[in-house]
Amino acid sequence: MRNYGYFFVFLFFVFAENTTFSAPVIYSVLSEKNKVGKYEKFEVKVELAADYINPYDPEQVDLSGVFISPSNKEWKIFGFYDGSKWKIRFTPNEVGVWRYNVILKDKTGQTQSEEYNFECIESQYHGWIKIAPNKRYLMYDNGTPFYGIGHCRAWNSLATPFDVMKQYGMNMIVIWIGPPWVGMIENTSKGIGVYDQQICYTIENYIQEAEKNDIYIILALWPHDALRIPGQPWSGGNWNINAYSQITTPEGFFSNTSTVWEYQKKLYRYIIARWGYSRALAVWNIIVEINGTTGYVMNPSAAEDWCRRVHQFFKQNDPYGRPTCGSKSGDQFWSNGYNIFDLAEIHTYKDKNSYNSVADTIISYTRQMWAGFLKPNFVGEFGTDNQNLQPYHLHNAIWAALAAGAAITPLDWNDGGSWGDMTDEMLLRMKIFYEFVKDINFVDNNFYPASASLSPSGEVFAMRTDSYAFGWIRNTQNKEERVLTVSGLLDGLYEAKFYDTWSGEYFYINESTSVSGFLSVFIPPISKSDFAFKILPKQISQQQKQKIELEGKLLELIPLEKNPVKFYEDKKVKIKFFVNIQVPCKVKVTIYDINMKLVKSLTENWMKISSPYQEFVWDLKDENGKEVDSGLYIYKIDVINDYKVKDSKLNKIMIIK
Repeated sequence: MRNYGYFFVFLFFVFAENTTFSAPVIYSVLSEKNKVGKYEKFEVKVELAADYINPYDPEQVDLSGVFISPSNKEWKIFGFYDGSKWKIRFTPNEVGVWRYNVILKDKTGQTQSEEYNFECIESQYHGWIKIAPNKRYLMYDNGTPFYGIGHCRAWNSLATPFDVMKQYGMNMIVIWIGPPWVGMIENTSKGIGVYDQQICYTIENYIQEAEKNDIYIILALWPHDALRIPGQPWSGGNWNINAYSQITTPEGFFSNTSTVWEYQKKLYRYIIARWGYSRALAVWNIIVEINGTTGYVMNPSAAEDWCRRVHQFFKQNDPYGRPTCGSKSGDQFWSNGYNIFDLAEIHTYKDKNSYNSVADTIISYTRQMWAGFLKPNFVGEFGTDNQNLQPYHLHNAIWAALAAGAAITPLDWNDGGSWGDMTDEMLLRMKIFYEFVKDINFVDNNFYPASASLSPSGEVFAMRTDSYAFGWIRNTQNKEERVLTVSGLLDGLYEAKFYDTWSGEYFYINESTSVSGFLSVFIPPISKSDFAFKILPKQISQQQKQKIELEGKLLELIPLEKNPVKFYEDKKVKIKFFVNIQVPCKVKVTIYDINMKLVKSLTENWMKISSPYQEFVWDLKDENGKEVDSGLYIYKIDVINDYKVKDSKLNKIMIIK
């Protein structure tokens, strides 16, 4: 039954505020629409009477709805008070007729409304963000691939309007809930447990604008400033504005698992109830740069336990199952945090004065996160306060991250001051990047870091499957013929497409054949400092497909950091690779000369391993401890598991004395 009435008795409510009730009462449930698009907001307003003082405290008054999908899946949705009205917001993901009712509780008892219904129809939207089945990338609820392209504008977040972001292919932004100098939901002015509606409506405005323009928000719940006493550990800090300063210390904010945690849970429930419905809300960013908070410095273990509690609360209470993340500052790898949250996130500013080295750093960090954690990863903050380096700084960062396996572009920090905002040239970099990635299927493919090289010069960073690859090539200033080699592809015919990362055009397309797992593609002389490529299958041998399926895939090589290796600069070579260790594995690492004569074994026969990421160092000496001569060498990795499945890979090293 649909209810369109709106029963309201003003005098009754004035009286009710000072009256003890025998039971709570639901007077009306009003929906503005009885038909809503898939992944669009369905909202009801509820007129009620109950015995409470604080409408934001669910222990005093608890409003919720139960929604039943056409396939009979049950969704429990929290209600909330927006300062003037009680509401329940829900987003359906199934087409058909949904049923629902409203439940109201207070200390005197519980009541339930009659059953209502609404119809969900098809729409153009794809839904909220989830982690893809391959665990490395993101997707929409309906399974469509999502690659995050965005920036950080933690406050004044419409400085680059969302419609402009959309025009340039961007789809993601970081926004902080209540930077203290802007205002916090729970602040000392309103008091603990009371939610500042002016701040809430600011957040609501961002979310509504994001919905209109298909922008997805990484919503930061706790910026470090809000949890820091000035000078402990950094300058600045606004703990005195935070309402929790009225009941605890900065350390107690993390460690107090009774009173303080109870208030926090109510706040998180309110955030989920009010904004959790929105497809524009992509990720819960639990804590921004935790090592910049006073409580973390005082008690790191308690702070990380708190991270785990908050993560678990959102996993249990967000019905839409959004991923979580959190960060440290200043180029710090946070293994404990990555083990807690759904996404691995790192921040880096050490290359703010170099648009060349920022790419090296981002590739290194991205691959470290990839190797250590089976999770999507990204650089959550980076940037430069030297605007003369733009757009090159941004350009190199986004292409480096893509080619190293990030699920989201590095998010450039903007503040409208010395760190700037997105310029037209920077926006154009994003548009050109979007045109390249928009047709890559990040959901149905299992990408791995690829072993690839460029002869005679240039650097290659790439990702691949058995029959598909994409990557980024840089440091190619000399106009000369080159050969791109990618290993690990099934034998067959491929189309290689080369993309100008500055103009956004495919400038060269070639067909090449992979033989014995090696694909070599000729590239004619060009004058480009960097460019991207895709390698697409045209015809793959069925025999090769069956061979891979039968034998299994155990091994993935990581390209050498430097190749060729100059002996007088580098006295060692780091050989890195991944191993599928679903069952125990053993490896052998050996070095050969060009004639495949053994030079040195880096393992004593087979070596048992327990970690997927492996790194071995060759000191450029042979078995007798003698330094090797200049020339071409080959390293070989052999892997065998307990099921006797084997895999081997080899790659070349050029040594120059």
